Amino acid sequence: MKRLSKKTLWIIALILFIIAVGLIFLCTIVKDPWNKIIIILMTVDFILMTFVVQYASFQSFKAKSKKINYPRKEFSSNYTIMHDSLSKLGAKRRKTSFGESYLLIKDKTAYKISFVDDYIAYFDTTEEENESNSKPNKELDSCNKFIGLEIFRDIDEKNLVKLPDFSLQGEKIYYTALLYQDGDVFVCLNYLEPNEGFKDLISYLFELLKLEEMEK
Repeated sequence: MKRLSKKTLWIIALILFIIAVGLIFLCTIVKDPWNKIIIILMTVDFILMTFVVQYASFQSFKAKSKKINYPRKEFSSNYTIMHDSLSKLGAKRRKTSFGESYLLIKDKTAYKISFVDDYIAYFDTTEEENESNSKPNKELDSCNKFIGLEIFRDIDEKNLVKLPDFSLQGEKIYYTALLYQDGDVFVCLNYLEPNEGFKDLISYLFELLKLEEMEK
């Protein structure tokens, strides 16, 4: 049945319907025992027709998921260099269940960079755990912009599809994710071109992390 096209399925349904009409007509003019045989054939025909119509309808109207081609960019850098650069600037380092995170506040802009070494722990971390691990930071109250960057060292196919959704941009927030690949390559699977309010800030962060855009 899987090999049949939608057109073929509807033709078969039509043929079964015509057969059903013919059997109903025959049932009115024949006598026992033929009318009982015809009733059995009608029952089988209606069952087959119902099945074919349902399958044809499913094939005709099911939603087809389309793969979205997100804008993608690749950068080169190094994990050690990233950590060292953040530490030298005095970014606040915090150990997490999934790796490490840094918070850097500069000129009323908060930069939060998370290094996800264990993606399983990252996606299993509950909101309650996040709240219990995070302490109020009065410095954040004076910030008017927030930039978040999640850097994944590894990920499986199931969670890979979530990464493009990490990229978002608003009036006061810019957020995105990078995925590490062999050869010190970091890939942004959904690169959002920063608007004027974030352009210089993103350039500063990427320069700080020594993230250099690679030519295609």
